[in-house]
Amino acid sequence: MKTKSDFFIIEEEHLKEKTLFSFHLYIFNPQNKKFNTFLFANSPLSDEKKSFLNFILDRGGKLAVLVKQQRTFLRAQQLMKDEVPSLKKPPPHPMEIEQEKYKLAMEDSSSFDFPSKIKLCISKDDFSEVIEQVRKEVLCFSPKKSHTVSLAVYFCKMLLGEDNTTNRIVSFSYFLSKLLNFEDEQTLSEIICASFLHNIGITQINKSINHKPYLKLGQDEKHLFKKHMGLAQHLIKKSGLEISKRALNIILDHHERYDGSGYPNSKLGHSIDPLSLILGLTSHIFDFSTGKIDEKEYPLDLVIKKIQDKNFTPGLEFEFGDTINQLLKNSY
Repeated sequence: MKTKSDFFIIEEEHLKEKTLFSFHLYIFNPQNKKFNTFLFANSPLSDEKKSFLNFILDRGGKLAVLVKQQRTFLRAQQLMKDEVPSLKKPPPHPMEIEQEKYKLAMEDSSSFDFPSKIKLCISKDDFSEVIEQVRKEVLCFSPKKSHTVSLAVYFCKMLLGEDNTTNRIVSFSYFLSKLLNFEDEQTLSEIICASFLHNIGITQINKSINHKPYLKLGQDEKHLFKKHMGLAQHLIKKSGLEISKRALNIILDHHERYDGSGYPNSKLGHSIDPLSLILGLTSHIFDFSTGKIDEKEYPLDLVIKKIQDKNFTPGLEFEFGDTINQLLKNSY
């Protein structure tokens, strides 16, 4: 089925009073947004057909030609591309101009060694340099790729600045995703959007529950807390935010664990998206280190080592699967 991108619009004057054409002519109906065949190639444009064409054009219809017949049309009508407005290349969008500016700036910068920088950030407890690098990289993403990519660019431009827990989770998840060879802009944008939005559902839960360490919650409070992923999806859909299904699933599943001990659906092994496991691991590292699990704060490097060694500590999780656990060992 042909879509709008399969056609280009022409004016009646482009027909140059000819009555026979080596290309098909189509009519665009602005009411139903559809293109219908008006005149097949090498069929004469009779006076009756021409009268009907004028009737259609007077009521807002438009003449069109298939994009794949563009060269035939231009050659037959002795026209240049610039003489047909719909074939002119539109000026770059301001977002594209901005993207090129960021890309040029990135070309001038030296290569960034994420593993060594992450180690340095953890030892200094300062993620500013990594956060800034992620911001620079994402601002180079294409604004035409998808709504999710555009949203990731917007989030990074507006929010990925200061060194705070959310931006650490975003940057560390992005870094681990790249280490797992996710390099395309769509996938990286999905982990970025999910990282920014994964806990937004907590805003809909009683504040006292959110302020309590997880191990101090009662059973009823835990039950309410475990609804925050679904609440996040509800808020996103209600807001009209256009985001990919995969990004929504990453949010929903970031508390799932490889051995089936997670929630909300106790998924097992490969049924969990690796990006959900990456976000789950990253979020858990920072939650544990900041006291959100057992009320005690720990140095980041100690939390990472405990997970790497599978050192049993109340509230500490390490069931993220061998691939993700090995990824963490390789990165730190």
